[in-house]
Amino acid sequence: MKWRVKMSIDFNQAWLSQLDLLALIQRSLRRGGFPLAYSQGFNPHMLISWGPAHAVGVASLGEYFDLEFSRPPREDWLRLWQKQLPEGLDLLEARPVPPNSPALMAVINLASYCLEFPFFFNNSVDTYIKNFWTAQTWPIERVSPKGKKEIDAKAGLAAIKQEENKLLAEVWLNKGASLRPAEIATIFAPESSLSAVTRTGLFIEENGKRKEP
Repeated sequence: MKWRVKMSIDFNQAWLSQLDLLALIQRSLRRGGFPLAYSQGFNPHMLISWGPAHAVGVASLGEYFDLEFSRPPREDWLRLWQKQLPEGLDLLEARPVPPNSPALMAVINLASYCLEFPFFFNNSVDTYIKNFWTAQTWPIERVSPKGKKEIDAKAGLAAIKQEENKLLAEVWLNKGASLRPAEIATIFAPESSLSAVTRTGLFIEENGKRKEP
């Protein structure tokens, strides 16, 4: 039996790495004594699969993962599980999904973010946004442990707009290298400093229609 869980992460827990978060989730499930399903073989592991990775330092209004049980859990399992989690990790909802449902990583293709800044310099953001969309390409350099490479920021950005001291961005996850919040800040608000980032949504977008996983 497979369940799809939606969980929020506040700023106090946003600094957990993806591996730390997964380990914490697994420990909390074991402490709760739930009828968890495990893989077969010499090194069985809990059958849990995540959507797009949660970036360190980014709060979230909704992360998704699929969890499998060996038999139906008790009706109040989500409430009992919440008691095993630290403050700042909130289980928002859970629903059963078909066992053969596509993996979340395979279907989630769009993420939305809210980037907060202490201030913007005059009307510079509006100018940067206009210049970005009128350009044919917008190459930026990305540095990783594997070295440097150039990516086209226009291929990865679906939408961007300013609201007061915030940038609201939508990023494609399936069109080349997905733009990171820090890269968005560098492009559209280079004079300011990024103070907080929240991933506000993860979506499946097909043929112009958008839905939550």
